[in-house]
Amino acid sequence: MPNIEYDMDKELEHDVASMIEDATLSEFEDLRELGIIVLPCMRIRMDKDGETQPCTGEPVSVKRVGPVERLFMSKKPHFILVVDYGTWNAADEQRRKIMLHRGLMRLVVEKTDDGIHLSTRKPEIVEFIRTVERFGAYTEQLLNLREAFRNLANRILPTVVAEEEVAEEAVNNSADNQ
Repeated sequence: MPNIEYDMDKELEHDVASMIEDATLSEFEDLRELGIIVLPCMRIRMDKDGETQPCTGEPVSVKRVGPVERLFMSKKPHFILVVDYGTWNAADEQRRKIMLHRGLMRLVVEKTDDGIHLSTRKPEIVEFIRTVERFGAYTEQLLNLREAFRNLANRILPTVVAEEEVAEEAVNNSADNQ
């Protein structure tokens, strides 16, 4: 049976705060405007020999902190982001950003007449690739995903073509100099 411990990590706390504070990430505007505090912690899973084990499920989970629990916490977080230590350590910088972004996207913050309503949500799309291959984009969410991929391709393709042209020119210049 694995042993599970939790620990705070200052670098992780900085990464989460930086992502939330990044004004270019409009998806987190509500968090910034309403002063929502998200604190992360590491979930460290170890086997019987004390070796770190990666998680078996989602590498980032979210816990909403209730008002009673907040009374006893000095930083008064609204949410806790629980990050799997084994997965985090094995990830490169880009993968780490993706993990945090996915975790933060689960947060739902709504300003209502009664105050601020906090909750969590599931990802918009959970799908089998084979079903999409067979039937195409058959839901609104899949149509939106298809559009997002097209927009991404339109942003990336000019960069890739330009890089290929530079590389080709360098090869041609090298051949001319020989």
